[in-house]
Amino acid sequence: KELKEIEKLRTNKDVEELAKVRAEICSTCPHANPEHPFKHFTPEEGRIEKIKGLGCDLCHCPLSSKLRAVLESCPDKPSKW
Repeated sequence: KELKEIEKLRTNKDVEELAKVRAEICSTCPHANPEHPFKHFTPEEGRIEKIKGLGCDLCHCPLSSKLRAVLESCPDKPSKW
């Protein structure tokens, strides 16, 4: 059941638009790491190619999830989004 709820969020157009805006910022960030620790445990990003396989070196989150978490913010100081 929990996976179905997560999938609803991933297909929500507003969440995807938010993720695209954030991805533009994160894709050029020096903290976006293509070798983050959870790279092999996260689904392949198919909708936003700029963040495919990237994780954040500051919070250690996979960007495919972090950018879609509406209540999350960028951990950089100052925050970029």
